[in-house]
Amino acid sequence: MRVAITGGTGFLGRHLTSYLGALGHDLVLIQRTDLIGGPDQISKLIKTSDVLINLAGSPVIKRWNKSNMQEMRESRIHTTNLLVEALIKMPSTEQPSLFISVSAIGIYDSSGLHKENSLQFADNFLARLCKAWEVCLDPLQKGSIRLCSIRLGIVLGPDGGMMGRLIPLFKMALGGKIGSDKQPFSFIHYHD
Repeated sequence: MRVAITGGTGFLGRHLTSYLGALGHDLVLIQRTDLIGGPDQISKLIKTSDVLINLAGSPVIKRWNKSNMQEMRESRIHTTNLLVEALIKMPSTEQPSLFISVSAIGIYDSSGLHKENSLQFADNFLARLCKAWEVCLDPLQKGSIRLCSIRLGIVLGPDGGMMGRLIPLFKMALGGKIGSDKQPFSFIHYHD
C-alpha cells in the first residue's frame, strides 16, 4: 500500500512512519518545503497513493502568544487547505481512496463526557482552531474519497510530546502534580 503523510517527522508521525515502514508499506513523506510548490506539487507527490494521512501541525505545547498561535493555525489550516485543493484538482483515478486528517479533543468544552458526535464545543482558541481545521475538509464531503477526521487527545510516549517535556523535569526532582488532580485526562498512547 502507498501511504502519503504530512507531519511524518513529528512525534506521532515518527512512530507511525516507523510502524508502516516496518509493515512494508511504500511511504511518501510530504515535507514543509513541498507545500511551497502549492497544490500542483502536492498532487504529484500523492498521485496514486492509497491513503493520505494529515498529521501536520505545530505543537500546541508551548507559550500561546500571538506569534505561536498564528503558527499553530497556519500549520494546520494552510496545510489542510492545500491538501484538499490538491485532491480536488486530481483525476479521481489518481486520488487516494482514504484521507485521514487529525484534529483534537480540544474542540470540546471541559464539562461532562464527550463522544465523537458530541456538539458541546468550547469557545476558546483551541476549539476555534479545531473547528476551522475540520471545516477545511468540507469541499471533499461529496466526493469519492472516504474521509476520517480523528480527534486525538494527548498522545503519550516516553520520547516526545507531553511526556518528553515532563520526564526531564521529574528526573531533576522538579516534577509535581498537574492541576487539581481531579480533572479528566484524555489520552492515547502512540502504540494505539
